[in-house]
Amino acid sequence: MWIEGRAVLRERAGAPGRGVGVALDMRGLTLRGAAGEEIGRWPFGGLVRGTERDAFVLTRRGAAERLEIAEPATRAAFEAALKALPRERRGRMPGGLAIGAVAVLALVVLAVYGAWRGLTALADSAAALVPDDVVAAIDRAGLPGVLDTVAAGPRCEAPAGQRALDALAGRLADAGGVRPIDWHVAVHRSDVPNALALPGGTIVVTEALLRHASPDAFAGVLAHEIGHVHLRHGLKAMVHEGGLALMFGMVTGDPSGLVAGAGRLVIGSAYSRDAEREADAFAVTALAAAGGDPTALAPFLATIETTGGDVAGGLISTHPLGADRAAAITAAAATAHRGAGPALTAADWAAIRSICGDF
Repeated sequence: MWIEGRAVLRERAGAPGRGVGVALDMRGLTLRGAAGEEIGRWPFGGLVRGTERDAFVLTRRGAAERLEIAEPATRAAFEAALKALPRERRGRMPGGLAIGAVAVLALVVLAVYGAWRGLTALADSAAALVPDDVVAAIDRAGLPGVLDTVAAGPRCEAPAGQRALDALAGRLADAGGVRPIDWHVAVHRSDVPNALALPGGTIVVTEALLRHASPDAFAGVLAHEIGHVHLRHGLKAMVHEGGLALMFGMVTGDPSGLVAGAGRLVIGSAYSRDAEREADAFAVTALAAAGGDPTALAPFLATIETTGGDVAGGLISTHPLGADRAAAITAAAATAHRGAGPALTAADWAAIRSICGDF
């Protein structure tokens, strides 16, 4: 619980009230009875505020119940955290404004929480609040910058190869227990071996990576990028880099400013070492569960590192390996539970490798 205290709950204005505990967290308001049992939960989306002389009043849109917070310290805390809530009004709020108001109040709460836990906690929580349509717009705006980073040429679109690539991405995502994401995986011509993911599920793979990788090594790299998206590493890094300017794009319900700077932020927001380790762990688990061999990943990354993958825009330049990271991948792979395989059949691998035509 981030903020909590005591309040009076009334079935309607003027009705007798009873004392309740009230707590505020990311889910909204939680009401508790005398014994501490949960007696109600009011989500942010339906909350309406009102201020009377002696109390800060909260109601729910369409409901008669009202919560009155009168104790001075508790009142001040809730008023500060929930100042962005809409006031009682006739009719329904437009969808964009409703989303903006909910985002505002949630981020105000996050700001209070972030002061206690630090910027990392704030960024991590705020990333989960970005609406899916905004994330999709970030992908569209950021894609040109990603393609420039990997010196990418035209997209390769051989139908059989694309079908096999899409199937592999889906298999790895399912094996890793990924939340629902609309994946867009594309291979582009480039002499620089790399794979990069945008926050919404757009993943760019270069032709050079296919040329150097074994089937399991390639699947491991793809699983690593899927892990970055699933764990929201890109969004978290963008929040760190963009700060309040980024967050207020979704707060106002007008994300145009956020999307306009997406290309610069996506490319400039390097993953932390912890994010790389988390994506590695995800890749090992997902690849093994899908029936692949996760022991192929670390040696492949090491080979790329020694054969030019650390050039500007290369796989190691954007995902630094390091001895500790390689050792962690190797140790995790040695004990990972293997599902029925292979993760990638010989026919599907041949189709993927020829997606740009013969090497």
